[in-house]
Amino acid sequence: MPMLKHRDITRNRFGKFLATGQFAEVSLFHVLTTKRENRHHYVKLRSYSVPDLQRISFAEAMKAEFKPAKIGDSFGPTWSTHWFEVKVTIPEDWVNEEVEFRWDADCEGLLWSKDGVPIHGLITGKFPALGSE
Repeated sequence: MPMLKHRDITRNRFGKFLATGQFAEVSLFHVLTTKRENRHHYVKLRSYSVPDLQRISFAEAMKAEFKPAKIGDSFGPTWSTHWFEVKVTIPEDWVNEEVEFRWDADCEGLLWSKDGVPIHGLITGKFPALGSE
């Protein structure tokens, strides 16, 4: 007998398994996240907003004047380009722990190395595997 594929049921089960609400203490998120820190003094942000909807190279961005930014700031308009410098201080009691930095700017982005090498593409905080086809 072939295995039936019930996409809606599967998605619903994934959602419960990853949930942070009811039964969060037994979710995958809780098991994988042993420590969490949201205090803003651990993260220092600076940003550069490229004028006139232009696209610039990494080298050009690194010459730009970055200004202080903070978690919760809004950037726009739509289709505009903004570069961010992120400096993170890891708490002392996290030394030798695996650390994950979560960035959800509610848009697309690209993570670069200090040397200008693209490292990873970023999308909004949705789970691509659970999205629509």
